Amino acid sequence: MTDQRKDLIFQTPLGDVIKAWREVREITVTELAARAGEPISKGYISEVENNKIRTPNDNYLIRIATALDIPVEYLVMRRLPDETDKQRESEGKQPTRTLPQPKVQPSATDEDKRESAFTFTSPLHSRRQKDDQDEKLRQTSTQIEKQVDNEEEELQEILAQIEELRNRVKKLIRQKGRYR
Repeated sequence: MTDQRKDLIFQTPLGDVIKAWREVREITVTELAARAGEPISKGYISEVENNKIRTPNDNYLIRIATALDIPVEYLVMRRLPDETDKQRESEGKQPTRTLPQPKVQPSATDEDKRESAFTFTSPLHSRRQKDDQDEKLRQTSTQIEKQVDNEEEELQEILAQIEELRNRVKKLIRQKGRYR
């Protein structure tokens, strides 16, 4: 399907949707690029948000959705955040710009040091977690490809039905002209 046809179907450009969700999540372009991971860069995110890149590949789309903590379907279907999304974000979660709060670990030997002993969770994923995440991305990508294929087939069927109706209308018009 061409970009022009997609623009006819979707009123809101993908870049506007990504930017809206990024702003709701209160993260910068740089932070979004870091969360999405290599090879997605700050410049790439900026080009997508400014609609210079209209159709990122499926893997990039999945990575961006994951980094925004939204289902990829929101991007595919161009779903903008609504007031409930904004309210939920402001009520339920801390701003995503802040670091995770450290957990205090009690010390069995020195009770006075209890408040100063911290452990930080690593933002890096283990190899197994990365492999699991990659597998989920592949599965989601495959599902999206199947869905797009099904939608394209449906559109072809609809176009064929329209063409058939058009021919029937032409035939009826010709017949009506003969009976006058």
